[in-house]
Amino acid sequence: MVLSADKMPSLQLSLTIRQVKHVSVLVVSTVALALIFAMIPQSLVHAGGAAGGGGSSGGGTGGAQTKYGFGWYNFPTNGSTRPQYMRDGGDWADVMKKCSKESANRIIAFIVFQDTKTVATSVVYRYDSGWLGYSGYMGNNGGNWLTAPAAHELFNKLDSATKAPFNWGKGNASSVAWFCYDSSLPSAKITAEASVSDSKIVLGDSVTFTNDLKISNVNNTRDDTFDYKITSSGPDALPAPGIKSYTNVSIFDARTTSNGRLYTFTPPAVGHYCRKIKASGAPDYVVYPVNPAEACVDVVQVVTTDYTLTPTVTLGSDAIEAGELLTVNPSVKNSSSDNSNPTVWKLTRTTPAPSATLSSASNITFPGGLTNLSPYPDNDTNFDVGTQLCYVLSVQPHGATDLTEYTSTPPVCATIGKRPKTQIWAGDLNVGGDVVAKPSTKNSTTYGSWSEYGIVASGGITGAASGAAFAGAGLANATICGENVLSFSNTVGSACTENADAIGHYQSDANIPPVADNFLGTGNPIPGTVTPSALNDIVGDNTYNAGDVTLNASNLPAGKTVVIKSTGTVTIAGNQTYADGKYTNISQLPQLVIIAKSIMINANVDRVDAWLVATNNAGNGTIYTCNDEGKTTNECSTPLKVNGPVMTDKLYLRRTAGSDDSNLGAPAEIFNLRADAYLWAINQASNKTYIQTVYNTELPPRF
Repeated sequence: MVLSADKMPSLQLSLTIRQVKHVSVLVVSTVALALIFAMIPQSLVHAGGAAGGGGSSGGGTGGAQTKYGFGWYNFPTNGSTRPQYMRDGGDWADVMKKCSKESANRIIAFIVFQDTKTVATSVVYRYDSGWLGYSGYMGNNGGNWLTAPAAHELFNKLDSATKAPFNWGKGNASSVAWFCYDSSLPSAKITAEASVSDSKIVLGDSVTFTNDLKISNVNNTRDDTFDYKITSSGPDALPAPGIKSYTNVSIFDARTTSNGRLYTFTPPAVGHYCRKIKASGAPDYVVYPVNPAEACVDVVQVVTTDYTLTPTVTLGSDAIEAGELLTVNPSVKNSSSDNSNPTVWKLTRTTPAPSATLSSASNITFPGGLTNLSPYPDNDTNFDVGTQLCYVLSVQPHGATDLTEYTSTPPVCATIGKRPKTQIWAGDLNVGGDVVAKPSTKNSTTYGSWSEYGIVASGGITGAASGAAFAGAGLANATICGENVLSFSNTVGSACTENADAIGHYQSDANIPPVADNFLGTGNPIPGTVTPSALNDIVGDNTYNAGDVTLNASNLPAGKTVVIKSTGTVTIAGNQTYADGKYTNISQLPQLVIIAKSIMINANVDRVDAWLVATNNAGNGTIYTCNDEGKTTNECSTPLKVNGPVMTDKLYLRRTAGSDDSNLGAPAEIFNLRADAYLWAINQASNKTYIQTVYNTELPPRF
């Protein structure tokens, strides 16, 4: 379960007393070393940690609770403002004495309000950064409240030996709860900034660089200094006047000055010019960026011929599984036959957030016509089902007269989905056309739809396995031959080749047998809704006829056979099952035979023990495994198992179950040709007193 910050519960804090060792370490400035040693025999800073459990979550009454208010608070070392008590059982007066002895004028402590909601009744706790998402956080209230980052920054100013026994925000017995701090200690923060008046200009125009150092949080820096340089950093060099170097710059004076900050020049040639600023050589207490701040300008030559650049994005697929590679194909079309101006292009994935640039280039000249950019293989696709991945290609400029504006494609999106699988147990798959499936591959293992025995198709066979090749834990390092060990092919020779086009295309004279001819007569009429197990057999005839009919859930008892012949649609609204044995004779086996123009299985049904036969002379007999289309994973999400022969002109596999990331091979549908269907058929044949000719085939003479 994931909770958003605004829905996290308050935390009820309980009291568990433990002892924490306090540490003192000397931290001094080198220029005042002798004097400080004489005046302060120990250190200027000190940290302490309160121990104890965090208590249980939730509300409750009384005691300290985060919902009443909590955060880091700045207490005076010597003053009347103080918390009521300390979570570890310590005495705040001892903390005040210790910090006073260390010549620290402030105590920074993590406190939690009680229901009175005052500092005077607050409790000092060890810091747990996980609480920051709870309601009641007061770090942004100003005054003596400090934000967690601000408190952390002060804590980091302590010397390493003082901080060593404690951690920041882990919420355990070693987490810091308070520390002494002398606000008169030296501090400063340097921030580097760089900007340019235009990011792209035409050759002959001028541009102004601004490179600044912002100095803040300056306190007691004395005569301390730092260095900084302003340099040319692009592939095309700036003239010497744009390059500056300064040493021994006073930290205090630099608050209001910044030498060499502005530089205006007219580029002598087309190119990419950059100017950066970097500080160095400051004392250890100064916080400043390690990387320089840089600004750049592209200088282009204007093309006089009018042209328009049109970006386009296509995707390798509009739906993929989580973690599957998605190929993004960007291209740019130049409406003119002449080259474009130097252009910047960038390919961006806009959703899911945050937006990110996947690839880009600058100073690219597009010739007339279509230019296909390098495809981008996006493998960062491990998102929840239903997530859309959207891509945009942008170019700047997009025309001869527009040098600054980007033009972008509309978002082109693919959706994270899943590929339901189908399994055929104890039988073959015979198809008078193509067999096309799409397997899933993860960590070099392939999972997909499969038949336990053979696959016979008059068309091609792609993505589906025979010989149960994908069964169980999938097929490692799958090959075409490895997937099709029992797939019939119309090829020369018996050896398999890794040629997908060679699999299948096996012409067979086998047709769907006329099952209905085995049950003579029209049968007994039944109404629009029936329960098969409740139908009353008429002596010598267990066949029933209907138009459109709905079958309620049914469990056929031993020895009962029901054959339904429908001229319309048979809707299976509930599970159709056979009574559990024990059976001692094949004549006791129950069986349900459904022969119809169309068979529809409702979404709630997960088991059908029956023969499903949907075929006719027009070739439009249909079986639907769900009465919805299964467009989302919330539709038709119940796995279905059919136990019995299935024969149809058209089979619509609509179930969406299985194929989750934890089990990519789990099927949505299973078709299981159990032995009871054969045994029942043998018994039916042995009960007849005549031999029926089903069809004749005239064969040529053989000499």
